[in-house]
Amino acid sequence: MRKVELSLKENQKYQIIKKLVETNGNKERARIILGLKSIRQINRLIAGYKEYGKEFFIHGNRERKPKHALTDEFKNEIENLYTSKYFDCTYTQFTEYLAERENIFLSVPEVSQILFLSIFLV
Repeated sequence: MRKVELSLKENQKYQIIKKLVETNGNKERARIILGLKSIRQINRLIAGYKEYGKEFFIHGNRERKPKHALTDEFKNEIENLYTSKYFDCTYTQFTEYLAERENIFLSVPEVSQILFLSIFLV
């Protein structure tokens, strides 16, 4: 059996359902604590806990990069363009130059986030 690491929210949900199953507690109270809309969801969590145990509470998208996320190579290319070619521009000007001259279409917030993270993570 492998060791399961849960986030705080997942662990809270696990602990509440575990206690509910062990003590045959109040489903309505558990529903309110977890902020769920129906007892049916509590029943689903109980069934998952009984069948899979702690692993059931791990979110399915954990450690997956979103399909539309920018690659690290692309972010490095943006950073290199800014530091070498367009170093004296504002983020807005840089975004416009990327669209006009480099055929790279990003929003100003995307560019500022890429450059901000590259400056402070180095």
